[in-house]
Amino acid sequence: MTANAMHRRTASSSYPPGTIVYDIVAQDVGRVADPAAYPAGCVGCDCVLIVPLAGSDPAWQAEPEALRTAATTEIDARLSKGTGQ
Repeated sequence: MTANAMHRRTASSSYPPGTIVYDIVAQDVGRVADPAAYPAGCVGCDCVLIVPLAGSDPAWQAEPEALRTAATTEIDARLSKGTGQ
């Protein structure tokens, strides 16, 4: 997967890798990526890499302040969207 708009990776996120979050700016649900998956250009920055739950959309980078834990309804809706249902 590729990441959009390079930002710097944050040293610590309030969401551990694997946490399903809602990005209020992108208005999408995704999973927080493991730091090993971050692009090389993201070392030492203020962003979190988010991987889509379903589909082939690219990963994106989000500001930590724009994230919150995703609600079950948001997760279900994203999964349905990703499978074309």
